[in-house]
Amino acid sequence: MSSLGGPLPQSISIGRNLALLAAQKPNAPAITCEGQTLTFRELHKRTNRMARGLIARGVKLGDFVTIAMPNSIGFIEAEFALWKVGATPQPVSYRLPGGELKAIVDLAQSPIVINTNKATEAGRPVVSPEELLAASDDASDLPDAIAPSWKAPTSGGSTGRPKLIVAGNPGVVAP
Repeated sequence: MSSLGGPLPQSISIGRNLALLAAQKPNAPAITCEGQTLTFRELHKRTNRMARGLIARGVKLGDFVTIAMPNSIGFIEAEFALWKVGATPQPVSYRLPGGELKAIVDLAQSPIVINTNKATEAGRPVVSPEELLAASDDASDLPDAIAPSWKAPTSGGSTGRPKLIVAGNPGVVAP
């Protein structure tokens, strides 16, 4: 039986799983990076707000969204916010030269790029995790959404041209 009521399904969306963890152990540490820790409740609430910021910028179910950031809490928050919208995180190195980043963003047809560097040459609007967070004070749960693929990294492969490697699994986990 889930703490949110009813039996547990075989698999649930990644976003719904975070909601369950936030309900089961709200004050437990969810992530720690560079001396900053977020609890499951904080991570859940913050990513709900960020998801609304993504929706306000036109991100929708099934979109690939490029994340060009170093490993950080903001990176993890961006991924969870995308999964809550039903979009697929498309992570790339934040060190990519502008032309390479633009080629990948064009290939992915990413509506925005999540990056802390506003000077990034991505050919699309660039938004930081902090801007997504500031876009909404509404931390309530969103309708459940399942990304068609849970991630889509890239490869230059043998040709040197970028390719999306779309994971075959949707954005679900076993609870």
